[in-house]
Amino acid sequence: MSLAIPLCFVPFIVLCTCHNLTVYNTSLDDSGKMELLWQVDYEASTVIFQLRADTDANGFAFGMSDDGTLRKADLVVFWTEGNSVNVADSWTDDHGYFHVDKSQDYHLIDYTANAGKTSVTFSRRFDTCDQQDYRIDSGTTNLLYVLPEHDISAVSDLNNDDARMRFGTKRQQLLKTDTDTPPLPPDVRSFDIRVNQAKIPPEETTYWCRTQPLPTLPAKVHVLQYEPIIAPGNEAVVHHMTVFLCGNDVSSTAGYDGPCEGEEDRRELKTCKHVIAAWAMGAQAFAYPEEAGIPLGGPSASTFAMIEIHYNNPGRRKDIVDSSGVRFHYTPTLRRHDAGIMELGLRYLPSMAIPPRQDSYVITGFCPAQCTVKGLPAGGIQVFASQLHTHLAGTAVWTKHVRSGVELPELNRDNHYSTMFEVKRLFRENEGERGERKKGEKGKEKDRGRYDHYDEGTQGDVLMTSCKYNTADRRSVTLGGYGIHDEMCLNYIHYYPASPLQACKSVVAASALDRFFDVVFSLFGTPNEQNVADDFSHMPWNPLTTAYLTSLYRRGPIDVMCQKTTGEIFEGKWTDLEQPHIRKPQNPQRKCQA
Repeated sequence: MSLAIPLCFVPFIVLCTCHNLTVYNTSLDDSGKMELLWQVDYEASTVIFQLRADTDANGFAFGMSDDGTLRKADLVVFWTEGNSVNVADSWTDDHGYFHVDKSQDYHLIDYTANAGKTSVTFSRRFDTCDQQDYRIDSGTTNLLYVLPEHDISAVSDLNNDDARMRFGTKRQQLLKTDTDTPPLPPDVRSFDIRVNQAKIPPEETTYWCRTQPLPTLPAKVHVLQYEPIIAPGNEAVVHHMTVFLCGNDVSSTAGYDGPCEGEEDRRELKTCKHVIAAWAMGAQAFAYPEEAGIPLGGPSASTFAMIEIHYNNPGRRKDIVDSSGVRFHYTPTLRRHDAGIMELGLRYLPSMAIPPRQDSYVITGFCPAQCTVKGLPAGGIQVFASQLHTHLAGTAVWTKHVRSGVELPELNRDNHYSTMFEVKRLFRENEGERGERKKGEKGKEKDRGRYDHYDEGTQGDVLMTSCKYNTADRRSVTLGGYGIHDEMCLNYIHYYPASPLQACKSVVAASALDRFFDVVFSLFGTPNEQNVADDFSHMPWNPLTTAYLTSLYRRGPIDVMCQKTTGEIFEGKWTDLEQPHIRKPQNPQRKCQA
């Protein structure tokens, strides 16, 4: 079944400006033959698409899928027939063959074609409750297009194996925030923190660190935006960058320029722990909300910063010379709040191990109440953005927020995560509060409840960050670590007011892991190496040992890193803690069309 509409009855409608909807756009292919524009209507839970195709053939398809392939995809197919345009909501099976959906959930708004240029405007609800339809959410969406080089007159024509078709995919966040980016003020100033002609070794994974002095700032200033500076030609090898403030004892820190050491034993750089910027592939410039900024300068403030760059060099090139980094824009006109960045998730240690041959293995890192009660302010924090991070095996990441055992709305979720598209998610403003704030007195700001993730009682809450991994094609264990084939599980949250808590992460307790190895090695007669990485590498991986480790991750004790911005650990007992548990989980109702 498809919907045929006479062309003469199709009204000419462009993307509207109703409800102050923002128009977003992206090119779906490198040649510019497929351009997509879209608007998000949160009130109607609908996305309005406009697809502009440069093709001489009659017909094309657009859609979405979980993995960016044409298998199990949700697509809409367009073609003209006489004076009518046909619209067919379709889906593909495990083999990529097209079928017409019984429920037609894409709705045509406008269709024009002239001299090989075709423009089609259509809409679809976020969630249709149709099992063949993709559920549009705030995470990453794998967009698809199919441009056949022959005319089509039915959906089944796309199943012709001999037909030549141009197919492509593009990662994008469809449900973007509607929070306005504040303009840079007239008194804005800038500086760069970057490596300087660093000669990168011909190794697959390199972490390079360089320290440099900050600008002379006798009085406090606020950073209000930062952006990546990627050296031309190195776009594919600069995987992610982090900038840290260093302590004022610069005797060993000043002038460091070389490979970084591990997180646990970085000697020269041990005071460089206070994160002020985090960037990864796919991210663009990041602007702070108008009421907050990262503080720099002033008496006793840090005078040095360190940039850490992860280079992914699978071809082991010997000719990489890099000067990439981060550009900061700051103002001496202080904003109302100091902003901060906090690292949540799992410690990237070998004890964060993922068994081989798993297609959806989940591990959770905890920020327990014992840490948040020490590190966060009693009045709570307001989280306005989040950036998720794993390496190659990661396929989904989310952070749950728990208070007194009761689950609250999540602090970001990406069910279709890709390490090659790690954009920061800006949280949407609360519409009611925004309206009240705009109606309020000029110069007065009402920011309580402004963002979706503000909580007065954050102190003492629990934050649980989970990552899902696919190691189905790996024959050996995947360990936590810095390498691109090792794994991480992180959520960098951006918030205000700033707190002394820099990192709140966990890993399975060392004592419980020792008992785990003792049992496994005694059962299978394998020698105990007394080293976590070697023990995991020599383990006999089978359904029993995998289930045993999974049970330990889900129920066993944890060791916690509750770290200050100075790099020091908060006082307290951080080993062999009981896992926090959710007593009353969230049960959100789906807003979909029956």
